[in-house]
Amino acid sequence: MKRRTFIISASTVAVGIPVAYYLTKHKWRTGNPLSMPDMLSNFCKEEELKAMGIKYREMVPAESEKQKLTDLLLTDNNGKKIRASNTSLVETTISDKIRGEFNTNNTILVNGWVITVTEARQCALFSLTKN
Repeated sequence: MKRRTFIISASTVAVGIPVAYYLTKHKWRTGNPLSMPDMLSNFCKEEELKAMGIKYREMVPAESEKQKLTDLLLTDNNGKKIRASNTSLVETTISDKIRGEFNTNNTILVNGWVITVTEARQCALFSLTKN
């Protein structure tokens, strides 16, 4: 085997193995941006997110239904309802809501984590949608 072919093959394997490992370990993170707290999912496992969602639903029983949580998450900071089918707008709106809630200290303590109300609602919706 030529040296160049060996180096290209070895480099491909060296990069491919960690990428494949990451994708298989984090495959549950892909999906609906409405029910997946993006930043929080970098630190927490699926089970932890579900537990936070269940705890939040116990803490705020008025927001324990799937439709209620969806409506709250799909309302932007101006009170305007957005469409769930527009995933790009959903991601942007939720990101803006989370940033704004951190800036105004609109946070809640759930299972030892200080998270925004929007992230708590995402966890609650996640706990209702994942089996």
